[in-house]
Amino acid sequence: MLVVSHIDLFTGAPRAVNVVLVVAAPAVFVLGLPLAWWLRRHRPGVYATFGTEPTEQPFSR
Repeated sequence: MLVVSHIDLFTGAPRAVNVVLVVAAPAVFVLGLPLAWWLRRHRPGVYATFGTEPTEQPFSR
């Protein structure tokens, strides 16, 4: 809550940008939850890779 109340100091951006950030961040979270639940149920392999480091692939040309 502290960051939201002082978002202008945190970003240094105009008020309109700060409002968009404060509204968009929770909206993306709320919209992402059903996607994560769906992926966990229907595509567990994709869900399992969330937050993992990518494996190194050999560089080929």
